[in-house]
Amino acid sequence: MHNLILVPSLFCPANCQYCFGPDKDTASMDINTIEYALDLALRLIEERNDSSRRIRIIFHGGEPLSAGISFFKQALPQIARRFQDSIVEFSLQSNLWLLTEGMCQLFAEYGVGLGVSLDGPEEITDVQRCKGYFQKTMNAINMARRHDIPTACLATFTRYSAKHMNKVYDFFVQEGLDFNFHQAVALLNKEKEDLWSLHPEEYGELLVNLFERYIEQPPGIKIDTLDSLCQSVAAGRGCICTFSDCLGDFFAIAPDGGIYPCQRFIAQEDSISGNGFCLGNVHDCLDIFDLKSHPFWQQLKQRQDVITDDDCSNCTYLSLCRGGCVYNTLSMGNKSPKDPYCPAYKRIYGHIIDRAMSEVFSEENLSLAVKEGGGLIKKGRLLELMRQ
Repeated sequence: MHNLILVPSLFCPANCQYCFGPDKDTASMDINTIEYALDLALRLIEERNDSSRRIRIIFHGGEPLSAGISFFKQALPQIARRFQDSIVEFSLQSNLWLLTEGMCQLFAEYGVGLGVSLDGPEEITDVQRCKGYFQKTMNAINMARRHDIPTACLATFTRYSAKHMNKVYDFFVQEGLDFNFHQAVALLNKEKEDLWSLHPEEYGELLVNLFERYIEQPPGIKIDTLDSLCQSVAAGRGCICTFSDCLGDFFAIAPDGGIYPCQRFIAQEDSISGNGFCLGNVHDCLDIFDLKSHPFWQQLKQRQDVITDDDCSNCTYLSLCRGGCVYNTLSMGNKSPKDPYCPAYKRIYGHIIDRAMSEVFSEENLSLAVKEGGGLIKKGRLLELMRQ
């Protein structure tokens, strides 16, 4: 599936402590930039000869809602019209502070799912994001629910919230909110002291502990991050962007039309690469060959290629993680091409595999196999998740 990330605005009204994203008050994306971005996406689909013609449109930021309802009233019908021969999924990542009843009606009409940035209960969210954040976001979640808009949360675990993992978990269960999660990571520029990001060992411990609660006590909600890890083991390949050769599967478009391989790199040109992270601009009518010639694309491609020949080559989990996320590698100044959170990934993948094998050879499955006179019957909570 192709993923086009539209960043309609770099501005964000929140002031989250650990945020690496842009929060600049700049002009919002205009209608012409949207049109050129869609031209690029359609060219990429044609050039890759993708018969499925599936595309996911993700509105991101900054804070995408700061572009206002007029942006979405133009963008959504325009995208639907241009991709009428394709299968389009819409999603939007936001703190929802600027959500209105009118936006809810529009999002419900076009099937826009909401990903909500929320880190757990009020006492945790407001400490590591900003005071008052929790209540504003929860009010908006309730507004979205009244319009039956699919809503799930994205929680960021920091050194602080990881210590309160059970409180975070219990909050989402009590509120009936599905959630994803990731770890706070360092900024590409090192001007601010990194007080929030988890060490790899801490993240590995968090992953295992969250997984055990999820498996032992089915919570009635989905934790997509854990589901995807289980499905990765079953499929023999990474099922989320962190664990895949994602170059070319994602393109992020900045408000001015700048093209990036991932939205994490927007507005961070001065950090590391002298050539910058922007691959070009949609207004220049570029194709995939133009983008591939950019030095930063070449740097990412080289990194993707050497993972197989690096010390990862003999790793049991190479096919599952593909070296991890390049942003994490750059943000932590790693000289190795692999993600510095490698120890955490090894730990959780190994744990899932061991747990799956114990379920396969459980007394229940073995006794059923004998009774039925056939192969192993795969019963168990983890095995069910792996089959989804």
